Amino acid sequence: MLKLTFRLGSFENVLNDLGRSADAVMTSPPYNLRGNAKKKTGTRNGNGGYDSKSLGSIKGYFDNMPEAEYQESQKNAIKWCWNVALKDNGWLLYNHKNRHRKGKIIPPYRWLIALEEDDIVVGEEFVWDRGSGHNHCKSIATEITERVYALRLDSVPRSKCTFNKDRRGSEMLSDILAIPRGKKFRHVVLGPNGEKVKVETHDAPFPLELPRRLLKTFAHPGDLVCDPYCGSGTTGIAAATLGMNFVGAEMNPDYYRMAICRVEEELHVRARRKNDFAEFKMS
Repeated sequence: MLKLTFRLGSFENVLNDLGRSADAVMTSPPYNLRGNAKKKTGTRNGNGGYDSKSLGSIKGYFDNMPEAEYQESQKNAIKWCWNVALKDNGWLLYNHKNRHRKGKIIPPYRWLIALEEDDIVVGEEFVWDRGSGHNHCKSIATEITERVYALRLDSVPRSKCTFNKDRRGSEMLSDILAIPRGKKFRHVVLGPNGEKVKVETHDAPFPLELPRRLLKTFAHPGDLVCDPYCGSGTTGIAAATLGMNFVGAEMNPDYYRMAICRVEEELHVRARRKNDFAEFKMS
């Protein structure tokens, strides 16, 4: 029986009991897109406005840190994975993107290379081709790709780290992942009398195929997968469909509720068909 655990709060506070038991971490942190600045809303409808998806941030997070502070926080989050969550031979699958700032690109390699001093190295780099994008700045190219970095400990031989490569067919893994961007998950919040109070959405969900394909390569059925920024729960759902256990943290209460709703809607149906009900634990 699979065990899926979702916890409300920051990962530093609510996942500190993992005892380095996770076999893989897959996550996508906030990108520090400086979305708290005032800007017009509404897009692609002829009014010339900007939208929060391409030039802003994910709702509910403080995403406007000084860049040096942000990069340091990302290095600390990555080091936390091995200090608290991951086994020595585990992989961290880290999704991020190149960001434009003051006429130049800030690549994630800025802080990833610095982690070599802490024995953490980039084992693989994947270009995620989302298939589409939108751009409201005339001076830069439209951004259609993001990156997923597979990080590991340099002191552990790579042969000791899981790598299940399918060499044929549609599942063959290359360093380019052509997977369309995820659709927003809609969660309707009902009032005490059943009335619709609001509709919540996550601004930047994974497509399910992205974590599914990567976890299939970097972990085994029965393994424990962790996501310290679990958002609306896509990594957990992908892990469960592959027969893997999951534990994740989300500090935004709205996204936490969305994750629970998605698990109940998507996985309960799958489990019922197979007569194998997963154990869900929300805390």
